[in-house]
Amino acid sequence: MAQYDAASWLIYDSEKTKKGQYCTALKCKGCIEFESVIRNRPKFSRAYIDGSTNFRLTNVVDHANSDIHKIALSHYHKHQGQLPSTTGDRNNQNQPRLDFSLTPQQLEDLKKKFDIGYFVVKEELPLSKYEKLIALEKRQGVSHGTVYCNRTAATEFMSFQANELLTKLTKDVVQSKFYSIMFDSTTDSSITEQEAVFVLYFDPNPAEPMVKVKMGFLSIENLRSSDAQGVLVGIKRSLENLELCQQEGNSPYSRWPWRGWV
Repeated sequence: MAQYDAASWLIYDSEKTKKGQYCTALKCKGCIEFESVIRNRPKFSRAYIDGSTNFRLTNVVDHANSDIHKIALSHYHKHQGQLPSTTGDRNNQNQPRLDFSLTPQQLEDLKKKFDIGYFVVKEELPLSKYEKLIALEKRQGVSHGTVYCNRTAATEFMSFQANELLTKLTKDVVQSKFYSIMFDSTTDSSITEQEAVFVLYFDPNPAEPMVKVKMGFLSIENLRSSDAQGVLVGIKRSLENLELCQQEGNSPYSRWPWRGWV
């Protein structure tokens, strides 16, 4: 963050525990002090004024590149009677190191939220139920903390869970001796042709000695055309997520082998 002069404006709230000091929220000095200047500007956000709990580096960079931050930071430096620090100055500053690790309680709270998010998806419930289930458990005395309690967090949890399930499915299909592909077409609200793709395979690690057949969902692919070639390209694209097909050449219509095709 040196190129964004973060040392002069990025501050954080912390929480002291037995294991040390933990960061709980990120804030911006410039946006806090000159909120009145940027409040009515387009894309104004209070995230770094009230405290952002999104600790991703990309989120901090997005704030540093935002117009409202640049305006506030300019006023802040002028008020302080200083110019932004040079690279050499920043390297010489002795800054405390931020600790983004989770406390045991925060980790336990996060696990509960992952479980609730997974339950909402499996039961095909609307995302609003995620927030209501957490609110219900809080009323029953269950600890959930104060962050990641909205549907935006639920969506992010679901993306992590989907990637984990896809990784496990990939491992199982690669280890199985045979598999086959099932697909069916549908249309969305914009009448766009789509193809739902599933994989049917033998369980490579069955709990019982008898053969067990399993089915996994791969994806829903938007088709460029609804003819046979368009469907074929859609299925190929879906299977590339499992790394089951290897294209020869650069053409999307080139011939490609299937391992274990039934």
